[in-house]
Amino acid sequence: MKRSCVTFLVLAALAAGLPARADTLVVDGFVRSPAVTPTVPRTLHLITDRANGTVGWVAPLSNAASARSYQATVVSAAPGTTDVDVWFYRDLEGPTGTGDPCPRDARDRFDGSEDGTLCAGARYAVVVLFAGADVRFRLTVS
Repeated sequence: MKRSCVTFLVLAALAAGLPARADTLVVDGFVRSPAVTPTVPRTLHLITDRANGTVGWVAPLSNAASARSYQATVVSAAPGTTDVDVWFYRDLEGPTGTGDPCPRDARDRFDGSEDGTLCAGARYAVVVLFAGADVRFRLTVS
């Protein structure tokens, strides 16, 4: 019994010190003003890459061959005062100019954060505020 506890503690300590998976993406960003849909930040990003943070945040992703999990965590807002939403796209322009959105399975959390699963082949994440202002967030895709 003693040996199993020691082994467990050693393995737990080693796991805690391991770096994130090599294909994990972490983006720290902020959004000043709400935008109910990702259309405005996506369009602004096509015009200039200096629009990040105004009404949304566009982050390029590695082209994943399979579905991946994501978590958008509110870092700087009080619970209940903000709602962060993340939309995923295979292409920001698409053949009709409306982009090529891909489906996601999203779950809102009590603190305004969101997590879920994004589709295979997603190349961009668009983070928007449904509610709140001047919000810092961390997006983790793994």
